[in-house]
Amino acid sequence: MVVKQQPRYVFGVLNLKTDAGYEIHFLNIPDLSAKGVTYAETLYYAYRVLSHFLEPFKEDAAQILQYTFRELPIFKKDKNSFLTLITVTHDLDPHKMEMTFLLPQTRASELADEADQVGRLIRFLPNRSTSDQA
Repeated sequence: MVVKQQPRYVFGVLNLKTDAGYEIHFLNIPDLSAKGVTYAETLYYAYRVLSHFLEPFKEDAAQILQYTFRELPIFKKDKNSFLTLITVTHDLDPHKMEMTFLLPQTRASELADEADQVGRLIRFLPNRSTSDQA
């Protein structure tokens, strides 16, 4: 059975693993990003900053649609980056946002390796100095 739901807004995201943790950059919203130490923390911040950014346009769907994922800007993907989509309900509630991982087109036999690489990236824990662990 298919449950009919209101369509969601979709935002393209570039995720980067850095030496200090993670960065999430919104592909169609210049200068909007989130940073954190763990991937879960960074994703939480990304949902919050996206919701805050969109809030002034809450009653103007056309304005929000201008920022949704329509085209993929040119960027250099490497072993420490991956693409995702964030879907957003029309009430812009960050607690209802969802992340979907995008895997590059590849042979079926290599798909598990691509998924494993993303899995390793999001489980990464940066090195912390002993003063940070106190």
